[in-house]
Amino acid sequence: MAKKKNDDILLEAEEKWARLEDYIAEHKKQVSTVTTIIILIVAAFCILKFWYIPGQEKEAESAIYGAQRYFSMDSINKAIHGDASTLGFESIADQYSWTPAGHLANYYLGLCYYDKKDYQKAIDYLDKFDAGDLLVSANAEGVMGDAEMQLHSNDKALEYYLKAVKSSDKD
Repeated sequence: MAKKKNDDILLEAEEKWARLEDYIAEHKKQVSTVTTIIILIVAAFCILKFWYIPGQEKEAESAIYGAQRYFSMDSINKAIHGDASTLGFESIADQYSWTPAGHLANYYLGLCYYDKKDYQKAIDYLDKFDAGDLLVSANAEGVMGDAEMQLHSNDKALEYYLKAVKSSDKD
């Protein structure tokens, strides 16, 4: 009895395989086109993820160091725009937008523009920032709340403050 079931299963599998072979033979051009497209998409994804972005991240980390140095020295304009030998946060955020350092440049830009009292730009850049880090994200939300307060948008400010508080369940 068990052998008969196994034979039936094997027969079904062979029939399905034969139908698949017939389908592939009938639609050879479409199947090869779809297969080629899938292979190209997977290859592009692998190149992007494992070669291009890590290379860009190394460049961005090197570039952001000078802008961070200017930021720590309170040279806000040089931190934003850079100088002849150093990229500023704006260039880094633009050129390396897919990298963590590019995201970090948006955070610094938000802080710089808040310091320059350009509160709307501060909110715009901080809104682009996504770190995944609880403390830095909470700080970014808090600064956006402060900027909204300066723009007299108390309701929006409260929303940002509440987001900052909720971003961490720790006291």
